[in-house]
Amino acid sequence: MRTRSMRKVLFVFVCVGLLFGSLGSASFGADRKDTLIVATRADTNALDPIITGSATGANLFLQIYDYLFYQNPDGSISPRLVERWEQPDDKTYIFHLKHGVKFHNGEPFTAEDAMFTINRGRTSVTATGSNILLAMIEDVKKIDDYTISVHLKNPFTPFLYVFSEVWGGVVCKKVVEEIGTEAHNRAPIGTGPFKFVKWIKGDRVILERNDDYHGEKPQFSSLIIRAVPEDSVRVIELESGAVDVAYAVSVNDFKRVEENPKLTLLKRKSLRTDFVVFNCSKPPLDNVKVRHAIAKALDLEGMRQAIYRSEGYVPGGPIPYDMRYSDQSLKAPAQDIEGAKKLLEEAGVKGLKLTIMTSESKERVDAATIIQAQLEEIGVEADIQVLEYGAFLEKVDRGEHDLALGGWGNNLPDPEFALTRLYHSRAINVTNNAFFSNKEFDALLDKGVTVPEGPEREAVYKEAQRLFLDQMPTLYWAVRGIAAAYGPRVQEFPMHIRGIYELSKVKLNQE
Repeated sequence: MRTRSMRKVLFVFVCVGLLFGSLGSASFGADRKDTLIVATRADTNALDPIITGSATGANLFLQIYDYLFYQNPDGSISPRLVERWEQPDDKTYIFHLKHGVKFHNGEPFTAEDAMFTINRGRTSVTATGSNILLAMIEDVKKIDDYTISVHLKNPFTPFLYVFSEVWGGVVCKKVVEEIGTEAHNRAPIGTGPFKFVKWIKGDRVILERNDDYHGEKPQFSSLIIRAVPEDSVRVIELESGAVDVAYAVSVNDFKRVEENPKLTLLKRKSLRTDFVVFNCSKPPLDNVKVRHAIAKALDLEGMRQAIYRSEGYVPGGPIPYDMRYSDQSLKAPAQDIEGAKKLLEEAGVKGLKLTIMTSESKERVDAATIIQAQLEEIGVEADIQVLEYGAFLEKVDRGEHDLALGGWGNNLPDPEFALTRLYHSRAINVTNNAFFSNKEFDALLDKGVTVPEGPEREAVYKEAQRLFLDQMPTLYWAVRGIAAAYGPRVQEFPMHIRGIYELSKVKLNQE
């Protein structure tokens, strides 16, 4: 009797072990040959696009939702759920929507859903900062079931780009109104190429092909997006065949991937930036001299080379050199230890103790360690606090940091989105994690969006960049490229300047 009981227990443990082992192995999924498995750096912190503006969220939403407009790999804009559009004057846009598009629950996509999504973005104060982006809209009106008009308060030059941002995943009005955003965040409904199946928090999101998709259907029937925080582990998983694609390949792993004949490394330039955010609402960081002192204490080029080697560069300001209207004459602060000490003395600051907050990203933890050591040279003691990505975002959004190591994808390639989203005073408590407020700077940003493309608009943004460096709410230390890698099952992978990928376009080798 005891032996039979022990066998039952052993059988249960073996079954459990096989189940949990399959969750991390290449065999996970009903049909591995018809499943694409992707390893990303972190789990999403939401399934509804109105809740998060994170890169991990953006990479997921592009699979589940469609957007009114899509940003092409070269940075240009093209219609997606909009079939065509007109602009009768500089404050009016008319969108003619696609017919025959269905949500995952079978509901037809109509003007009501487009209007609901836009108005939801306008009125929701969320991590996406969508209400900041959409503050220029006066009203949205329905012309007929497949036509809407959008009227602006003032001209907004890069307006169409707004709809390709993270918040703009089009949702089903009927569903969200019936169940609410909280429930929709647990079981999202879109019109995209994949349907939501399951979210195992901290581990993976499981999707299945939308066979009623209005565009080109994915080649494979299942998609699994796994959260694998450790850079080296993502590569190991790729080598073993447990995953087919690895996002955010670290420069430390480039050689390893390139020397493996079964793997392919893809690299391209991007507009992604790395920076040190100063909490300008906290003394003594509210003193611009203290912020400049910290900037002078750091060897930015040395830090970039130590972390990214030959990849990328140190920008002279908040707008990357490859973005329109970047002032390439501006230079990043040079390290000046004595100058830094003098500024602290002028500010009356002694025995300064700070906390450097960062996510678990190896590059950012390494950067925090370098900054900690260099601040010690000017008598500033810094503690490093490493947090899980979601917890990091929550604390920084609440302003609990002194210094925070952040990054910005510059998903919309226009200076408006590199500056207003992060530093306009109306973005405080939304996406302005520097808690920076400057009336002159706000006025320049407000003017910049209304001026047509050309020399006048360029002059406005160059003046804004100079004022930014003078005030130093954030210290930019790198513009870096993006890298991904794939294994032998993948034939074609669509890289994108945003580092946000349409996985429905991945092509697999026919076995």
